[in-house]
Amino acid sequence: MGIKEEMVSEVSRYILEAQDSVKKLEVDYLTNKVLRAQELILETLSRSAPVICCGNGGSFADASHFCGELVNQFMYSHPALPFLTLGSNNTVLTAWSNDHSYETSFLREFEAFASPHSTLCIFTTSGTSPNILKVLNAAEELGVSVIGFTSKRGEEALASRCDVLFVAPTSSTSHAQEIHIIVYHALALAIEKGYRKNG
Repeated sequence: MGIKEEMVSEVSRYILEAQDSVKKLEVDYLTNKVLRAQELILETLSRSAPVICCGNGGSFADASHFCGELVNQFMYSHPALPFLTLGSNNTVLTAWSNDHSYETSFLREFEAFASPHSTLCIFTTSGTSPNILKVLNAAEELGVSVIGFTSKRGEEALASRCDVLFVAPTSSTSHAQEIHIIVYHALALAIEKGYRKNG
């Protein structure tokens, strides 16, 4: 097999794997979870508390993407909503990581912005990221609601620690993140619709 044929085969296989992950989604089950997550977030917004999101790498990008949809707008116009992503302030992130540790950098920001009425959204395909788990511990102590996005690898570690847990039906980080985009876009839509109705 030549280089071009090998590349075509590998790319095609990747796309088919992604397609297979999407086909495994159970629509009714997922819709009910989205609506439960919407309820938690609308309750937070009704109390003028922030929705705080976090993740590392591609999951950081997903956390930021989700927040961006709601601070701006996804499909429906609405006032700016208080969604923020831990780690977005590079000065805070690099100063705290340099002087203390990266593992506690998200925790420091969480302590600055969280209230008991907040909702925490964690994006971690492994479910084992130390900096995410430290924030999760703090959230549990504060009593905030937690919404999780993970893969099959993180399900066991997070199942009992999240009020709503979205588990992508794959162990692949990249395919899990692709599923997460579908889920948080659906959640953004639900939040906008609910906020417009209740606001």
